[in-house]
Amino acid sequence: MDWLAIIFYIAAGLLAIAGLILTIFSFPGIWLIFLGTILVAIVGKFQVITPLMLVIIFLLSIFSTLLDNVVGSYSTTKFGGTKYGALG
Repeated sequence: MDWLAIIFYIAAGLLAIAGLILTIFSFPGIWLIFLGTILVAIVGKFQVITPLMLVIIFLLSIFSTLLDNVVGSYSTTKFGGTKYGALG
């Protein structure tokens, strides 16, 4: 394994850790985790992480983002927020 691949794997790991930390603090970090996964797939020549697996992870990322937005809007209106508060 050459040094460039090792650097890319470390960068992918840092992206995943940063995405996890952002998610804990209610920021959209799921996309950093997805970018780290893409980086690992490219460096590994799609042998461990296949294109089908990338599509599945992408769909789960979209679902997670949509669910986060819907639940945030719903809980705002449920606990006394206005319609404008739920949209913004």
